[in-house]
Amino acid sequence: MNKTTEMIDAYYQKLTLSEQQKLHEMWHGCESTNELYKKLENVVFRVKPPTPEEYLDHRNGWITKPFEDAIYDYIKEDFINILDENENYNQVVEYGATRTGKSFLERLLIHYIIIYVHCLRHPQLYYGLAPTTNLSIYIMSFVAEKVNQLLLKPIYDILMMSPRFIKVDRQDQVPIKQKEYGLEKIVWSKAATFGKLTLESRLSLNIGTDFLSFLGADLLFLAVSEINFFIQQAGVTHEQIFQLYSDGLERIKATVGTNYLGMVYLDSSANDIENPIEKYILNDLQKQEKVYFKSRSRWEARPHLFPKWLETGKTFKVCTGDGTTAPKIITDDKQLKDINKKLIKEIPIDAKSDFERNVVKSIKDIAGLPTQRENRLIQDSVLIDNLFNNKLLDNVEGTIIADSMENPEKLIWNKIKDMFFMKTIDGKYRIKRAYREPRWVHVDPAFSAHGDLAGIAMGHKERSKTLQKTIYVLDFAFCIAPGKAGINLAAIENFVLDLKYEGNVFIKYFTSDSFQNAQFKQSLLRNKIEASVLSVDRTLDPYLFFINCLFDETVKSGRNIFLKNNLLSLIIEADNKGKEKIDHIKGKTEHKYFGDWEYSQAGINDKDCSDGSAGVVYDMQNSEIVPTTIYEEENKKHSEIVTNIDDSEIMKKALLNIRTTY
Repeated sequence: MNKTTEMIDAYYQKLTLSEQQKLHEMWHGCESTNELYKKLENVVFRVKPPTPEEYLDHRNGWITKPFEDAIYDYIKEDFINILDENENYNQVVEYGATRTGKSFLERLLIHYIIIYVHCLRHPQLYYGLAPTTNLSIYIMSFVAEKVNQLLLKPIYDILMMSPRFIKVDRQDQVPIKQKEYGLEKIVWSKAATFGKLTLESRLSLNIGTDFLSFLGADLLFLAVSEINFFIQQAGVTHEQIFQLYSDGLERIKATVGTNYLGMVYLDSSANDIENPIEKYILNDLQKQEKVYFKSRSRWEARPHLFPKWLETGKTFKVCTGDGTTAPKIITDDKQLKDINKKLIKEIPIDAKSDFERNVVKSIKDIAGLPTQRENRLIQDSVLIDNLFNNKLLDNVEGTIIADSMENPEKLIWNKIKDMFFMKTIDGKYRIKRAYREPRWVHVDPAFSAHGDLAGIAMGHKERSKTLQKTIYVLDFAFCIAPGKAGINLAAIENFVLDLKYEGNVFIKYFTSDSFQNAQFKQSLLRNKIEASVLSVDRTLDPYLFFINCLFDETVKSGRNIFLKNNLLSLIIEADNKGKEKIDHIKGKTEHKYFGDWEYSQAGINDKDCSDGSAGVVYDMQNSEIVPTTIYEEENKKHSEIVTNIDDSEIMKKALLNIRTTY
């Protein structure tokens, strides 16, 4: 301590508490250009604190040169802006991509606060508090072990590396050694009666896992870190985080008011567009006064990681998704037609392989943008694409029209028989694939004769030698659509019996979401077809099993646009009683299909066809019947058949497909 400082300190100690308080109040009320301000500054600070710029300059000794060199320019920029005394921010929100230094910036701010408070002659009076108050820094997360790993240990590391910080083992050594080293150094110890370190300034560093942790504490700085990590990994609710944030902000205001460095620091990577915390940050908080908000993509933060983009400027387009429109890479400008322009982002070409591997994760982690709701049942559309990757399987690509004014007998059968069946020598029909295997059928009935679609699927089992698993093959899965006069409900009943008697299919079991007509079930039972109710809406099991089959690639189907887009529309949500169920996104539906498999919206925001498919696969797995047909051998057999079909047969099949689609 130099002589001037000693003289001022001696003078200050002679003043009464009220006189000391008055000096601090006068200093806070002065303009920085005022001559009195500069004189009082020597009283308020026992040693002048470094400016943010001085702190970041290794020549001033707070950090080392290697440490300074390792700090990215954008982090330095944020650090300086956040600590601008003229702005005096009370909230900081660091958002966006992962791996952009949000937690690192937090540690720098904590280090600086420790230094600044050390420089104050009387920290409590500076913040208008009682002389016995112990100010606190709190690092809040929801798993204490993670706080230590992600934040506390790195803060200790910064203190250990700082040339002007001196570590001692015992807390009682701190005031003794501080006096020996003088104010140009800061003595600290991990040993502490309260908190995680001991400082001569009595500022404490603490960790907490819920809002009760800082109850009664005199908060100066609160860091709420790794928000989305704890939502996803620790089961923390949005309400818990919001309460923590709100209570912490109120406690800081009640403790230090709007004085410098009193702030909440929120650190959150982009995640869910429907997350209440993120909605609040993006729609409200970032627009408030005294809030420093920054969101960056990874290429904005660290452009050197994208060398091809830096050299050529080449990008590719991605739709980020909004809960209605699915996230996806744009491969053709046709895809842009019905997509909100705000959802289209240009991404550096270097990241394309990451986006191809997992588009949703990359939108969040690399682009730093929130995307579709996490309750979407199938996050990866590749799983749906793989459902249709066996080109040897037939299906109705659109819908079958069954007008209520037409005769229901053989109405549907006559439209599909040549697609799925062949005639034997004796003139009887036989299903083309695995004809010896029993079949299961599930129907999702139309609840209205006008407008509604009915979903129907039939399937059988095969055995894969390659996977050593059962393959659930959908013989067909399509929707039955109304004609001009409405849907012919009787035609569906007739079709099931036609499969048995005209197609000679052994129907092992039939299920339906409901039997609106009791005669339908009675008719099936009379014809020795076992039948029962299976509602895929009342239990999650059918869809969860279906999704598991998608992951394992043990369910296969010919192409149907309604099945494809139904699956893209599925969400899992809770009803009013908190029970989870499978539903579809609410929005405009499209029932007309014009043959554009890649871009058609037919079947979006609905689930009639997927209900039929999930139901029939669930029926099959509930049966103990073991298939004798080998999947790979059946594929080979049909591949040879397709090779031998001449052009006239291909044309005939194409015309049939067009005729049966809506």
